[in-house]
Amino acid sequence: MNLQEFVKYARSTDPKIIINKLKDNFYLMESESDVMAMTDLIVYICGEQSGEWEKGIDLLKKIKNNAKISDKTHIHRAVGILSLGNNPNISIDHFSLPEQIIIYTQTATAIAKLGGHKNAEKFLKLAEEIKLNL
Repeated sequence: MNLQEFVKYARSTDPKIIINKLKDNFYLMESESDVMAMTDLIVYICGEQSGEWEKGIDLLKKIKNNAKISDKTHIHRAVGILSLGNNPNISIDHFSLPEQIIIYTQTATAIAKLGGHKNAEKFLKLAEEIKLNL
């Protein structure tokens, strides 16, 4: 199985089953684009599909510390998404304004799917305010 096949399988399988298989399939990452795809899958499975924010953050930290990629911005942003999902009161001010928009909107999507509509609305408003001020 290659990474694309695993991602397809993971997106169609119960996230509770996949969470425990994510780390075991890190070996499938052969390129920087594979690292980004695995990062996105972790955000999807551990964020919007299951709300296992901390598990996702731990997995992303393992990738960040071990993956041989030149730019870890994508991973940092993914950690920001899961961190905000885990604690809606944290600050993401250390990210650039365009990154804050991405983090707020992706976190809003994830928590809305899990029933957190109040915080989702708050994050979408924050993203919109940033857009208006750019």
